[in-house]
Amino acid sequence: MLPLSHTYISINVVGRKDPFLLVGSVIPDITTTSKGVIKRDLIHNSPFDFYNFVKENYPKALDLGLGLLLHCEQSKGADYYSDDFEIGYAYLNGKILDAEVKRMFGVDDSEDQHVFSHNLIEIALDLLIGKEFPNTADAYVDAQNSLDKKLLVEILSSYLKQNADVIEKEIDNFMSTLSKDNLLDKDKMIEEVTLPLVKMRMDSDIRKEDVMRLIDRALEIIQDTHKDFLNTVVKEMKSTFTPFLH
Repeated sequence: MLPLSHTYISINVVGRKDPFLLVGSVIPDITTTSKGVIKRDLIHNSPFDFYNFVKENYPKALDLGLGLLLHCEQSKGADYYSDDFEIGYAYLNGKILDAEVKRMFGVDDSEDQHVFSHNLIEIALDLLIGKEFPNTADAYVDAQNSLDKKLLVEILSSYLKQNADVIEKEIDNFMSTLSKDNLLDKDKMIEEVTLPLVKMRMDSDIRKEDVMRLIDRALEIIQDTHKDFLNTVVKEMKSTFTPFLH
């Protein structure tokens, strides 16, 4: 999922908008914008390790660890309901786009093709949330603006064993790439997020017009089901994370 989806779900699961909670619920995707500095296995795929690290070393910022749990597939956070091969909403709906995505990339079949198809569904979901629940985008920005950024940098650099200056640049890059403006505007989503990340991560050049057409198709696919999906995820996660809520 993308940031607005994670923000919406976290707010509705936990019932509050604490800065570390909301930033924690999106920060695992810093691995997407990182140019190899922050490895996916260390944070996105290790939510319990990170939660326990924060609990032991920075207990006052435990909401950051909780946010990570709410995000990640391994802890049955929001990504589980989006990315799981058997029940994942974005994965299953993305299959409808596979043939068109394959033609756009000019490949017979590849893992990148399936990943991008599910990314298109995730983009569509964020665009719908931004339109239908505008307070979500405001909460996303407010959390970043009111966060103790120095402490965030300290926690991540300590956990990842990376220089603090490097981590701060990675955080700034993540937040500027996935800014509120870029998430709410379809043109900016394509020009500032999708095309650069496809170039960086897949080494592919694709046309804006093709991506626009596919996003419009993704919006059509999930228009009638996305609210039921969000409600189901919130209900399931409230049950899953009851032991962690405080």
